[in-house]
Amino acid sequence: MERVLTKADLVNSFFNKLKQKNISAKEAAKAMYLAQSTLSMWKEKEAIPDQQLANAAKFLKDNEFSVQVSNYFFGLPAVIEDKTLKNDP
Repeated sequence: MERVLTKADLVNSFFNKLKQKNISAKEAAKAMYLAQSTLSMWKEKEAIPDQQLANAAKFLKDNEFSVQVSNYFFGLPAVIEDKTLKNDP
């Protein structure tokens, strides 16, 4: 399924990547020169400000997230995996 990513999609992806890489929000905030409350606000509001998306992508050093951010900026659709679907042989 293809659709244009939303800010909420990017927030979910960002925090999932942190979890996968075993990085705490506190560590991420410090490395990105942000207050920890800023990351909490991103999660609460389900939005990362546009000017911080590139900073988040640079910090994560994750190709998938970087592509998602690029697609968001250019309004390109992205393939979204539906984990609830089951593959039938």
